[in-house]
Amino acid sequence: MKFVYLTSVYKDYIKAFYGKQPLLAKMPYGEQMRQILMDSFGWNGAWESGLIPLGYDVETIVCNIKPLQQMWAKERGISWTIFNWAKEIPLQQIKESEAEIVLGDVGTGVDNHWLKELRDMCPSVCLVLGYSGSPSFNIRTLQSYDAVITCTKSLASRFRREGCCALYMRHAYNAKVLD
Repeated sequence: MKFVYLTSVYKDYIKAFYGKQPLLAKMPYGEQMRQILMDSFGWNGAWESGLIPLGYDVETIVCNIKPLQQMWAKERGISWTIFNWAKEIPLQQIKESEAEIVLGDVGTGVDNHWLKELRDMCPSVCLVLGYSGSPSFNIRTLQSYDAVITCTKSLASRFRREGCCALYMRHAYNAKVLD
């Protein structure tokens, strides 16, 4: 089963990460992605270690890293618009991956319209999950997910009251960061 984790990262992280390795932005997508996963910022790289042993094929898509995303599109000859690349390119990536399950951080900037486009454009996707650990959210977007995962019991209750299928998942961390 193909699982895609869709995320975004802080702009300051992107600046610092590429600032340490200025030539990385010109490298192939695969090398940029490998370096990002090795850095283990946020949940990047964590889903692989948990789901691959269970038989999942896992891919992480970091929506808002411009050199990474645009290199992926360039390598495939896919065009994008200058103002909407962070939404357009991930849709293409999910379509190409033939993902069956997509888990998206609510902070990725996607909304209920993008989620509808995802479902229309990617027929392989059968389950779309969202994650929100913050009281700052758009309820219409959360209602567009099949289920919403949260690390806060009170948010899970609130999401349920708002008509969402909400799942509580306690905080954890990827033990590989200790290495």
